[in-house]
Amino acid sequence: ETALDDIPALAVTDQEAAQLRRGQAILARGRVTPPMGQWLPGEPDEAGLTVYCRSRLGDPVALGTFALGEIRPQRVFTF
Repeated sequence: ETALDDIPALAVTDQEAAQLRRGQAILARGRVTPPMGQWLPGEPDEAGLTVYCRSRLGDPVALGTFALGEIRPQRVFTF
């Protein structure tokens, strides 16, 4: 997980994990907290922020792009 330390992480529910694994976006407004100094909510450069989505148990689910209050999966992890 060291490589992911600079990427904001979001714990997702089982239902959200299933959506991401199917390539579907999930709602994330107000749930994404970036590393210090990257952006503040509402700033225009928040669009396109990469987010690491993990299960509540900590298992990797996907890397996605945060924009317009949702996360769209870009890379999905399957086991």
